[in-house]
Amino acid sequence: MIKRIAAGVAAATALAALLMAGAAQAQQKPIIAAVFANQTNQAWIATAEGVREEAAKRGYDVLLTDARDNIAKQLSDAEDAITRGAKFILLIGVDQGAAQIIRNANERKVPILNIMRSYPGDVVSYVGVDNVRVGEAMIEWWAKQLNGRAAETMVITGTPGAASSVDREKGLDKELAKHPNIKIVARQAGFYDRAKSLPVAENILQANAKAEAIIGFNDEIAMGALAAAKAQNRKLVITGTDGNKDALQAIKNGELTMSIVFDLRQAGRLAVEVADNHLKGKPAEKRIDLPINFVTKENVDKFIR
Repeated sequence: MIKRIAAGVAAATALAALLMAGAAQAQQKPIIAAVFANQTNQAWIATAEGVREEAAKRGYDVLLTDARDNIAKQLSDAEDAITRGAKFILLIGVDQGAAQIIRNANERKVPILNIMRSYPGDVVSYVGVDNVRVGEAMIEWWAKQLNGRAAETMVITGTPGAASSVDREKGLDKELAKHPNIKIVARQAGFYDRAKSLPVAENILQANAKAEAIIGFNDEIAMGALAAAKAQNRKLVITGTDGNKDALQAIKNGELTMSIVFDLRQAGRLAVEVADNHLKGKPAEKRIDLPINFVTKENVDKFIR
């Protein structure tokens, strides 16, 4: 009798475990992987926030990875995301090596899209800005301020090989050809990183006493350049892109001059929207370009959150 009762209890326990496992499996949400270059740049932090917000609305879990700007780690991150069952990959690639991530995803039949940095391969979409146009806009704005006057200018670019930096440099050079009054006296990489840009800015400032401006390829670079300029008691035009919170505050304070701003939180939301549509068999836009805005002290209050 006791054996029959024990057997019955064991069977009931096993059935309950199976039911619980089935319920847990039924409640498990599909995973969208956000395979990002880093999570130190405020731009990519904002993008990740947009991804999480939209994914929660649409019933997805987010697997966010931080490559720390190391392409080998990013390749491993992407492989791990696929192994863990990611249904879609949102990619902000470190550099041109990210094309291998796209090829690997294609081979594993996992759809993928580029955010802000466009790398070759079979991708569902690109969500971001036209980075060639951003490069043009950097010089267009500075040329307008100069109104034909000659000026020595310094440029700090992004990460060598990063698609956004390559494209911005193309646009910058294209526009520079129209403005011979803008003399570029220094051009060095800042790796889109504040700490790495600081010594670069220190060196080029010391070597170019007459230079009037630093054109930075993002706000992290601009803020590093600002710190260097303050240390040397130099007042000059410093511009960036992205609209980072502290950069906008620096513009309000009259320290930075201008940032080309686009809504990176919205980029994250739109990327998830595209992924969701694709996974549900709905048409997905092949390219979504964010509008760009020139933000200066005159209009910065509209952009500070």
